[in-house]
Amino acid sequence: MSNAQILNQRALLDEHLIDEFSKELLDEAIRILGDQSYKYRLHIFATLVRETITHTLHELAPTAAVEACPWFKQAEDTHGPTREQRLRYAMQGGMTDDFVDGLPTDLEDERRDLLKAFSSLNKHTHLRPGRLVEDQTEMDRYAQDTFKALLDFLLAARTFRTTLSDYLEGAVAESLTHHTFEKHLDELAEISGGYEVNGVWPDNLVVEAIGPTEIVMKVESEVDVTLHYGGRGDSTSMNDSYPFTATILVRVDDLSHIDVRSFEIDNSSFFGPIEDSPEEE
Repeated sequence: MSNAQILNQRALLDEHLIDEFSKELLDEAIRILGDQSYKYRLHIFATLVRETITHTLHELAPTAAVEACPWFKQAEDTHGPTREQRLRYAMQGGMTDDFVDGLPTDLEDERRDLLKAFSSLNKHTHLRPGRLVEDQTEMDRYAQDTFKALLDFLLAARTFRTTLSDYLEGAVAESLTHHTFEKHLDELAEISGGYEVNGVWPDNLVVEAIGPTEIVMKVESEVDVTLHYGGRGDSTSMNDSYPFTATILVRVDDLSHIDVRSFEIDNSSFFGPIEDSPEEE
């Protein structure tokens, strides 16, 4: 694999890396790997990539969060979460494997491949006599396999959230509908004498976080309404729709337990565009 191909893989990783520090570490790893005058380059590459993965896992799976998960058990002869447990949390939070297995997704391959890659990074980091890798083709292949494992893991974590939001979309729509029927919506009362909610469509539903006990979801969409005005003799009504944002909490141990934590309607379009005040001369 040429250096250009390595750079292409690095570019694919760019939007998925968690911070600038991670990007700097990988860029330095690639720079060193390309310096063919330095015979220990693969082993320094392995050290930098290993630290990138370690940093990523500790950020995506903090110790306190992992230990708060229903599935967490302290492994023997260890202190704090294992690497496998951090990988598990980074992908599925506190959701148990039983719940995850019921979804149209499979996370096991990506977890296994990244653990395998990390084990190999450890091997090359701890340089001993007789372990020096000097063949450039072998180095390039190793870099390709390592970057692929990291990219596949980060992509799988993102894809899982999309799968989860698709799976919960119907239940979230039902919960939002119940919320609008049961709660007084100040933003609609402000612009009418009375109102009816005709439909709530969670078109843009995003899983923002999967924590130890709750899934946090954000919704940005529109609510269809009928607004009523006047009294018995001169009543009138109009149909309209307004954008809304909502925060949804779902329990990781019971995906049917959905709580609409916030629901805010933007009724500014009812009042028309806001005109700038004329400047005083």
